[in-house]
Order: sequence, then structure tokens, then C-alpha cells
Amino acid sequence: MNTTQALSILSEQFNATYTGSKTVREMCSDLIDACYWDKEDPNTIYHQFETKEGVPNRIVEDSQIISLAKHYS
Repeated sequence: MNTTQALSILSEQFNATYTGSKTVREMCSDLIDACYWDKEDPNTIYHQFETKEGVPNRIVEDSQIISLAKHYS
């Protein structure tokens, strides 16, 4: 399984649209975000999925994308 296939499986599983990836540093836009991600390496990459209204959006760490997709497939 490759990353593209994994992202497709997770998009379907989450009933969401894949919106791309960002590092922790890019996701921290204010002090509250910075406090939440305090222990995380600022260069860690997360993949983002935008879900339907009323359902929390999802993020998955890059190193876990394939194993999580395999779990759902």
C-alpha cells in the first residue's frame, strides 16, 4: 500500500475530504495551539481531513497513515 492509497481509504472511512498536510509548526497559529502541541516535534507532518459539518475534523500523523489505512481495509 502506498500513501495515496492510504489517504483514499482514510477519506472514505472518515467520510471526509483530504485537504493536505501540514507540520506542527504550520498548524500552530496562536498560543493555545502552541501549548497543545508543546511536546510534539515542530517538524512532524500531519495529514488533514475535513469532515462534514457537526463531525470533528481528523488529522493523522504521517508515520501512521499506512498502518491506520491497513486497519480499516
